[in-house]
Amino acid sequence: MIRLVIVIVCILVATLPSSASSAANLPCAPVEAKGLRLDGLLGDWHGVTAHVAQNAASLTLGRAHWQGKRDLSLSVRCNYDAAAVYLAMRVRDDAFIRSRKRRSDDHLTIDLGKRTLMLYPSDLDKNPQWLVWKGKRPTKGVVAVEAFQKDGYSIELKIPWAEIPEAAGGQFPLPFQAVVNDVDLRQRPKQLSRLSSGKLKLAFAGANAQREAFLKSRGYRAAQIRQRWKANVAGDEIPEQVLWVGRTVGIIGRGLSFGSFFYFDLPVAKAKDILWVKLIDLNGDATKEFVARFRQVSGGGERELVSVYRFNDAGKFVRPLTHELVKKQGPKSISSRLRIIPRKRRGGHELVIDETVAHGFTAANYQETAATDVVPILLPWDEQKAHRYRFEGDEYFEF
Repeated sequence: MIRLVIVIVCILVATLPSSASSAANLPCAPVEAKGLRLDGLLGDWHGVTAHVAQNAASLTLGRAHWQGKRDLSLSVRCNYDAAAVYLAMRVRDDAFIRSRKRRSDDHLTIDLGKRTLMLYPSDLDKNPQWLVWKGKRPTKGVVAVEAFQKDGYSIELKIPWAEIPEAAGGQFPLPFQAVVNDVDLRQRPKQLSRLSSGKLKLAFAGANAQREAFLKSRGYRAAQIRQRWKANVAGDEIPEQVLWVGRTVGIIGRGLSFGSFFYFDLPVAKAKDILWVKLIDLNGDATKEFVARFRQVSGGGERELVSVYRFNDAGKFVRPLTHELVKKQGPKSISSRLRIIPRKRRGGHELVIDETVAHGFTAANYQETAATDVVPILLPWDEQKAHRYRFEGDEYFEF
């Protein structure tokens, strides 16, 4: 039996009525690995929220001869731990068919991210040929155990994280769909039915809790998120959740060695002063840096800047470079072009700032003192016409 120990965050979702779940997300709660045993019996899954497909709308084939949920229906539950995702599937089928022509027999297909798992119930744990990724690619470490009942069968699956890298160990929702293919050879002519769970997402509770903790710590709501990414920004080869919300950029990841989330606030008065945020590998180490363009307004006018932020090995955000791009006073302005150019040989990108133009300002009437807190804007009448920057680790150099 699977002995599940549900954490507090799962208790909240477990109170929902399992038979009525029609949400786009299928909650997937963490469990303790100790004592987990796959045997195909689902008695210990009671209390875990299920998605149920048991009406005519779930049928994509054979609706005309479908006779109700006892004829064909499906329920799916999900849990996970540090090693794998666990799925429990209960299929009601009044006539299970297995013959020599396997592909035309009863079977399931499960879409997980970009991959499809094919399951042909019939001694799944003893016959690897009944369990393959679509395209006949063998599975690695996937365990499937079934149990047959009078009115169908149940299957328990263990899928290692390495087989579904899109989920990054539970950091990201995983697109999911289960389809039951049913054949009834007792009918003449042979009748085929196909029933689908619909397109769902396995929503891993731990990642949701970390994201909510980050938003709460900064006083934001999920509706205020302006952009989100999946990227390796911590240099640990595991993608993190990256959120831009309001004036704040945060990274969230269960595997972070310094905590579950980190953030930095951009130096602006209002969220609308942030013009854009991009994630770019600047130094070619396969770890993304943050490049942000934003506006600062003061009594004397306004300026636009570009800043580079990096999450370093000490678990801190550092800002190696900030450069002025635009200066404005009333109708007068000076602006430079910003380009982010890929480096062909060593990878990464260069920042190039050039082609500065002035409107209303001249060398004679421009009285602004050059900025000392950032790299000051290029001036059209100065000798230097461009800055070109390359990055190495936390440092940059101009060439």
